[in-house]
Amino acid sequence: PRSRGLERLSSIMWASPRLLSRIGAATFLACHVDQCRRSASCKEAAPLKKITRAEVAEHTSKEKGIWVTYKNNVYDVTTFVDNHPGGHEKLMLAAGKALDPFWRIYQQHEGRGNAPKILEQLMIGELADPQPPSVQDSTDPYDADPERHPGLIFHNNKPCNAEAPAELLMDSWLTPNSVWFIRHHHPVPHVDPKEYRLTVAGLGANPVVLTLDDLKNRFVKRTVTTTIQCGGNRRSELDKIQQTSGIGWGFGAMSTAEWEGVSL
Repeated sequence: PRSRGLERLSSIMWASPRLLSRIGAATFLACHVDQCRRSASCKEAAPLKKITRAEVAEHTSKEKGIWVTYKNNVYDVTTFVDNHPGGHEKLMLAAGKALDPFWRIYQQHEGRGNAPKILEQLMIGELADPQPPSVQDSTDPYDADPERHPGLIFHNNKPCNAEAPAELLMDSWLTPNSVWFIRHHHPVPHVDPKEYRLTVAGLGANPVVLTLDDLKNRFVKRTVTTTIQCGGNRRSELDKIQQTSGIGWGFGAMSTAEWEGVSL
């Protein structure tokens, strides 16, 4: 169910583009939500119902409705998608999924306070089956792999191979860690920082064994900013000319980071 206040908001926004350009979409929405909260029409909302994650996953289009979850509640953002200040394509990345991982990247949503207020007015229910705490399966070597951002485009899960979508790749010069492209042939190795040892040895050299603490505190820290790209990046475009072998990457198998460490 959608409130009449939000339907009225949609018509106002389409009729007043100059107003939005002057005061900003987020500010306009926040002011309207505050007004809507005090109006009688917004107080007639139906009781919250229980909705499963499978039901949420089915709602990814305007025809069926665009639903998202946040902190175990369910929201219908269909009427808000086209008016999203960051562009509809960003919000559609979370369609049928959780907003939480995206808001961890775009932390201004919670920091400024407007977004939670807007979201509150779009609540239609709560999750009947919240995500349970993960339990590792000792028989599956991939079960202990780290959690991956749902906004990535996944080509495989075991081993994990995923690329950043265009909507996230160009957001900033430095790629956020959570949406770095992933290229694996095996499970992610698990290293105990306390047990880690780096051995430097070779012909004519005295072997040296260093701990992680040694590397962090005994040497000059160097910083290098670089872009790393998978050799198969854009393979899907090559496949249109002649079939190749390997993962059909788009152009998101590349990321940029500022690396800090010790020069060899």
